[in-house]
Amino acid sequence: MMHLILVACLMVPSYACRQSSLIINEQMSEMQCAITAQQRIAVWNEEHPQWRVVRWRCQFQIAQKL
Repeated sequence: MMHLILVACLMVPSYACRQSSLIINEQMSEMQCAITAQQRIAVWNEEHPQWRVVRWRCQFQIAQKL
């Protein structure tokens, strides 16, 4: 399963940062993820205007069965 991992920081004096993971697509390669990342980050930024993405990466993660 492909994830887009974002590191975003609050746009206030404390600059607290957090990491978020967006599930992209089970059949997507890292290259495909990287190609679509900017558009997905822009959507995420619109939904979270108080945060600013400072870093991102695509990462393949194996789904764990519970």
